[in-house]
Amino acid sequence: MKTQKLIPLLDYVLKVQENEPKPKNFSDFGQIPDYKKTGYDLIQNYAKFLSQPLKLSMFVTCDGEGNVLEEPLETDIFLSNDEEEVYEYEVSEYNKAKSNVLFEGFEVKYFNYGGSDVDKNSSFELTNKDVQVCIYKSQPDYFIWNYKTIQDLAKHGLTLTENAVKTING
Repeated sequence: MKTQKLIPLLDYVLKVQENEPKPKNFSDFGQIPDYKKTGYDLIQNYAKFLSQPLKLSMFVTCDGEGNVLEEPLETDIFLSNDEEEVYEYEVSEYNKAKSNVLFEGFEVKYFNYGGSDVDKNSSFELTNKDVQVCIYKSQPDYFIWNYKTIQDLAKHGLTLTENAVKTING
């Protein structure tokens, strides 16, 4: 699949318009083949996509409560069938959560404030090589978002996941 980048709405409108059949007047719209997927519909989908408020699960895998999920590691030896079932369940949940991620290349970097171990329930930042999206502080429990909606991130040209592209294209 060809990689698709997040771009501002105006750029997307111009890109779609460039590839669309041009009706001579408004009544011609009904004559365009496969009108369900015309530029207007694509633009409307993209505008809805861009207007979504940011959530952690758009960037990294999270459970239903918004907690970051680590990828389950397969062990060579399962001590019991129960352990194997737990592992398979965790893999299934992780893959389900991964399908909700919209942007590629983000990771959670946990802060270590002088302690020897990093507490996974502690503070962290959500970042990729180009942009820091948010900081989470565990005491008190809150996020500091550097951006509010997907549109705010468009200037960074982030790479979209296959799921994001499907959402946009309907």
